[in-house]
Amino acid sequence: MIKINVYGIRGFPDVQGGVEKHCEELYTRMNPNAVRFKVFRRKPYLNNQDDDTNNTDKNADREHKDKKYKNIQFRDTWTIKNKYLETIVHSFLSAFETIRDRPDVVHIHNMGPAVTLPLIKLFGLKSVVTLHSINYKHSKWNWFSRLMLKFSEKLVFIFADKVIFVSDSYMQCSIKNSGLKESKAIKIPNGLTSFNDLTSSIPISGYGLKSDKYVLYVGRIVPEKRLQDLILAFSKIETSMKLVIVGSYDNTAKYFEELYKFKSKLGQRLIFTGFLNSNNIKPLYQNAFCFVLPSESEGMPIVLLEAMSFGKCPLVSNIAENLDVTKNHGFSFEVCNVDDLRNKLEYMLNNKSIVKKKGLECKRLVKNDYDWNVIAKKTLQVYKDVLHG
Repeated sequence: MIKINVYGIRGFPDVQGGVEKHCEELYTRMNPNAVRFKVFRRKPYLNNQDDDTNNTDKNADREHKDKKYKNIQFRDTWTIKNKYLETIVHSFLSAFETIRDRPDVVHIHNMGPAVTLPLIKLFGLKSVVTLHSINYKHSKWNWFSRLMLKFSEKLVFIFADKVIFVSDSYMQCSIKNSGLKESKAIKIPNGLTSFNDLTSSIPISGYGLKSDKYVLYVGRIVPEKRLQDLILAFSKIETSMKLVIVGSYDNTAKYFEELYKFKSKLGQRLIFTGFLNSNNIKPLYQNAFCFVLPSESEGMPIVLLEAMSFGKCPLVSNIAENLDVTKNHGFSFEVCNVDDLRNKLEYMLNNKSIVKKKGLECKRLVKNDYDWNVIAKKTLQVYKDVLHG
């Protein structure tokens, strides 16, 4: 039995974020007779969602928060809910308790929490770090935060026993330009969540929507997602379509307020749903005309895989992490270029048959390539390699 402590995430189940969805899918699929996890969660994200979340979804979230798993123990730890201090405070509290626990392996997610690696190494613990994205490229950080994240990335490459990348382009760049030993690096992509058994309590008519009559975005409302580009481009197109943005903000309320100002111009054509769990996102995926992801920085976007699995043609910014997933299926535009985004989106709206055809191509592409069960087996093998290597 391998004992593993996990930190660097807000928590799960049903806590917003791609990393959180990754961990929920990954750890719950591992053999409880082979591995046991202690997952450190952040209390501020377990008790409530943002104010723009509807009541039905809040009730569902409360039920999911109490979900039990055979192989997972949750450790809910206090942290300050602050953009600059939240992660570092929680990570060190988790690291101190981990040192006392002395698990077989420590699994840290993202480069910020990995600043604790020298401490973990000092006490002789084995470590695995998963790098989900190049965090210092996120526009929400100031110069000092970016500097610290780059420093933390260096610590990962020096002290981690294994480094898992979800993005091949990031892994190859790290090996070539950042001095990461190739023997330490391994690519294990994100998987595709199954929506088959999920039933929504909110029909799309509850948002004033009709099938194939809206453009969809799903994800966190943070500056690096470049939602201002999407909304501005959409506002310049003469169409009866609506733009639906699913997700909430954490420490970026001012950014959301700036986006919400577009409501005065677009009215009911712009819809913010707030955070929705997987059940209630399902019908929005099913009935969307297309899916747009305008991010300037990503790791391997799970929401993009999800949208493609529903046969929705994606329009994505042309960053490597997005194109690694779409593989020239769907459409792309120059990142941060509002005019190019507008032109590509307008073309899609005027060529519905092409969009439908490309959507079916995307569905076939992701159907067999992103199996969470396979990913869980590969990750378990990494733990064994680290432990016995």
